[in-house]
Amino acid sequence: MKNKFLFTVILTSICLLIFVIKTFAQDEYNTQSFKVNKGGNIKLEISGGDVQVKTGKDNEVKISNSEDDDYNNVTIYQDGNNITIRSDYYTDFVITVPSEFNLNLNTSGGDVQVLNNIKGRVRISTAGGEIELKDVSGELTATTAGGNISCGNVKGDTKLNSSGGDVVAGSVEGECILNTGGGNVIVKNVTKSLSVSTGGGNVDCGNVGSDIKVSTGGGNISVNNISGEMSVKTGGGDIYGNSISKGGSIMTGAGNVNLNNLSGYVKITSGAGDISAEFVSVGNNKSYITTGYGNITLYIPGNAKATITATVKWAEVWSDKKDISEYILSDFKPSKEDYNKKRGEYHAVYDLNGGGTRIDLETSIGNIEIKKSKR
Repeated sequence: MKNKFLFTVILTSICLLIFVIKTFAQDEYNTQSFKVNKGGNIKLEISGGDVQVKTGKDNEVKISNSEDDDYNNVTIYQDGNNITIRSDYYTDFVITVPSEFNLNLNTSGGDVQVLNNIKGRVRISTAGGEIELKDVSGELTATTAGGNISCGNVKGDTKLNSSGGDVVAGSVEGECILNTGGGNVIVKNVTKSLSVSTGGGNVDCGNVGSDIKVSTGGGNISVNNISGEMSVKTGGGDIYGNSISKGGSIMTGAGNVNLNNLSGYVKITSGAGDISAEFVSVGNNKSYITTGYGNITLYIPGNAKATITATVKWAEVWSDKKDISEYILSDFKPSKEDYNKKRGEYHAVYDLNGGGTRIDLETSIGNIEIKKSKR
């Protein structure tokens, strides 16, 4: 009985404490309301604090902020359809705006969240917090010095920049630029051009309607359904690609490369990895595929008009094989084969259907296979 009474007292005290804390917390938030029309602007410039933005059905802006009585420094004023908020001290804000409104939010240190879909131009900057958004119907620019950035679908040009966090975007209807000092990058769809840069993270992107440029200091890269030309580079990761319409340049310092459903020319280079490339169309421009230490596998349609040159350098430096077929295997009959004994180099040429577009394959130490594709 005594223990039960003690438990009841403790539980009652905790509940009372929670009630007091909530009551004081509510008192510390000041709320102001402003009548506006859709399509207006809100500009926030604060020295630090978390910011949450919600959307409402009314033509009204509501601003709630945490404010210490000792630092009554928050300035809010209205000019027509524009609202400006300023604070020189760390202050948290919860802001409600119409669903069609423009946002310009700047904090020197804190998280920024847009909790609902919004129609308008959105610009966000924080010196070190996370940035999170739902869908945006308008141009989007978001920058953080160190946190992650994530957004839903965007109907407008998009620029996301983090000094070190992950960057994740849904579908972007417009041009898209994504940068991070070292995090991963993921983007689902981009209707126009895409540019991605990360100091060392992985990159995963697909369904790009125009040219694509991707660079990472050492992560893996995956690209799919690229309508324009591609320029892809990693310092040491693997590269995977599918449905590449116009080819382009692909480079890795030491990883493997695997490209399927490829059209047009390619320039593929790996410092020390295996390369597999499947052509459905070779185009008219010369392709060049090379690896310093690894195997090369080329898939090509049987009706393609192409001249394929395959070279294995330093063959006898690392093996006692003597026959060229042990280094270069092909489903097609060679028009020329030779062996440079002094260099230890094997060389073969294949003129498919009378010859045509040049495709050069070269490995310093490895094997080459040329296969007739099943497509």
